[in-house]
Amino acid sequence: MAETVLVDRDIEAGRKLLAALDEGGIPLDAAYWLYRLESGRWKLVLASPLAASAGALGLYQHVQELLGGGVAPGLTLGDISVVSPRDPVASGLHRLPGVDRVAEFRLTDGVVNGLSVDDAYVYRTRPNPVAATT
Repeated sequence: MAETVLVDRDIEAGRKLLAALDEGGIPLDAAYWLYRLESGRWKLVLASPLAASAGALGLYQHVQELLGGGVAPGLTLGDISVVSPRDPVASGLHRLPGVDRVAEFRLTDGVVNGLSVDDAYVYRTRPNPVAATT
């Protein structure tokens, strides 16, 4: 169990950032808060094909613009991690039993693609339909 608590304010700020990214047509294959015991921090992980094709820098810049515009109060760029959809955790979340039947879920002391996940709050495990059609 994570020792640092992910509070509702952060979960809601993450939802607002995802909504803004969806509205902007930014493709995200997975989005989740991830807590790693060794760092003692929560990170909002955004898995996007843009990270693999154009590099993560452009997506970080877009996220920074949104954060600077007040889209997700309380979040900073330091809270965000952009990864490729091939990232082991990002690519493995959709294979967990039952995740296709829930919108958001919590994963505590789990294993994804053979990797230990101390704690996670998952918003999505599949590409966002808005960006997939643009």
